[in-house]
Amino acid sequence: MIEIRLSEWRGLLGALLALAQIACVSGAIGKGEFLKFRFDGLKSVSEDTNAPVLSQVLEFDESISFRRNLADKLAVKAVDALAEIEDGEAHPRPNLLRPLINDLFMSESFGKIDVEKGVIESFTLAVHIDGERAGMWSRHLRRFFEGMYSDATVTSRDNLHWRLESESKLKHVIFKHKNGWCIIVGGVKAEKGLCSILEQIKETRDCGASGWCQLFVDMSSAPSCLKIPDYLEDTRIRLTMENRNGAVRSKIVLDYPAPIEVELEKWNIPENLVRDPLVGFTAVRGFRQCLARTDAIRDIGLTNPPSQAFFWSQGVNPFMLSYAFPTEDASGYLSHIAERFRESPTEMMKNLGIGEFDWNPETRVLRWLGLPIIVPRLEVPGDANSKYIGGGLFPPLESTNPAPAELFKQVKGRSDLVYYDWEITQARLPQAHFLNFVYGLLNASRKHTAMQQGSQTMSKNTPENNAPEKRSGSDTKPDKRESVENKSALSTTKEARAASAPTSGPLFQAYSDWLKKTTPLLENTVTEVTIESPCRMELKRKSDIGLTSFELAILGNLLSDRNRNIPGPTAIPQPGIRNEGPGDGE
Repeated sequence: MIEIRLSEWRGLLGALLALAQIACVSGAIGKGEFLKFRFDGLKSVSEDTNAPVLSQVLEFDESISFRRNLADKLAVKAVDALAEIEDGEAHPRPNLLRPLINDLFMSESFGKIDVEKGVIESFTLAVHIDGERAGMWSRHLRRFFEGMYSDATVTSRDNLHWRLESESKLKHVIFKHKNGWCIIVGGVKAEKGLCSILEQIKETRDCGASGWCQLFVDMSSAPSCLKIPDYLEDTRIRLTMENRNGAVRSKIVLDYPAPIEVELEKWNIPENLVRDPLVGFTAVRGFRQCLARTDAIRDIGLTNPPSQAFFWSQGVNPFMLSYAFPTEDASGYLSHIAERFRESPTEMMKNLGIGEFDWNPETRVLRWLGLPIIVPRLEVPGDANSKYIGGGLFPPLESTNPAPAELFKQVKGRSDLVYYDWEITQARLPQAHFLNFVYGLLNASRKHTAMQQGSQTMSKNTPENNAPEKRSGSDTKPDKRESVENKSALSTTKEARAASAPTSGPLFQAYSDWLKKTTPLLENTVTEVTIESPCRMELKRKSDIGLTSFELAILGNLLSDRNRNIPGPTAIPQPGIRNEGPGDGE
């Protein structure tokens, strides 16, 4: 049975969608092929009026600046990944790759990676480039690889067809321009890759592959250098993106080698707790068995954890996130959790080294005190017979306006539905940024606590601690180590905040400018994950640019110089239409 960890799936699926925005061959993936992709290019995508917001965004000056800065960063990363440079040798110049990466963003492209017995045999990239630009590609790539490998020998048929050989990990690199395509193949079996890519380009065009982006990954053929999580072993992943009926339509299909281990109980939505004005609503189920295996649940001693969870955001401030978990004996359940936290804090809380728990048995509220701005809480809403454990990060907005019934209809009665998420992306983005910041703060505090504990352990074994105790007197000097440790303890929160603060490199700044210009255009985004068969899971999304608010925030982390969190806009737009599903308007 395949174990599904839904929190990890959300990150995985978001990462795949983010990858598809940058570079993402139709038909089934072949034996030994780890990855294949086809991408129409951003020039073609921007001319497609079936997704007007995406088309408009791609034409922004901020989008052009963002692409250029991203090309700069990727060029440096490519050099770092491929370089086999000894100390003192000249480093190949990343500026040789920058214009090529810009072309790759804008032009039609195909690519694949072939793996045999865990070793990459060849990688192949084909980019549709005209004759003049093809000459530049040939010159730049030849100079780049010659500078990369000092033992390289190049044989050339003409300016647009050459072969490089070396004792490097690539062994062979072939460049060829044919029928308007620049083809670059590298690896031990480069000739094989060169022949197959020309055939696949023709087959893909002849069959009229749908969508502007397709990506296929076969985890059973993954190279041994990649650490594949257990829940993805031997899984096949297929992603497609297309513009249709005014929106970007994204689809991810995951085919597992064994039936998916998921328990789908009837939906139990806390309709009386969810109140307007809503800017986001999430429902997820089927994770009980996975949750029961986690260390945190075992520490608490829960033998029957919840199988469903619901989250909703109100458009008042970035802190208004509420949640609820259905359970039969909510009062007894929460009392058990509170007592365990009070008696012996979990290992997670010890490692975080920030905040403390406060339990009020009369009001049935458990609070986590000591965090900046927010006070996360668990409570039993309503009377003591409530069937839900609720809570939030901030005191809830007093509202009697119920959520639209149309929203709940998207979930209720869906026997195959595992995950549903609707949001007004522009309004939920500040919350995504804030939660990203809090996560960074807690992570930094955890690392700081670990360093302190390690420092204290080492100090106990120092010669000073093992020496005889000094007598009191005027010649006794204060222990400097004690003052340093006190100072360190007092500055924990300050240092954690500094560690989670944003950074402002050129790429990060370009991303921030792009996001600021793009955000007001982002409205409804709907994501659904369904179990289509015992071994198949599908994600479908309808959106303006293909990404949710949380994925946009995570993208900022990845692009930041120090991989930290970024601040979000403070303005909260008015909620828009919210009863659409991914299939509406098809």
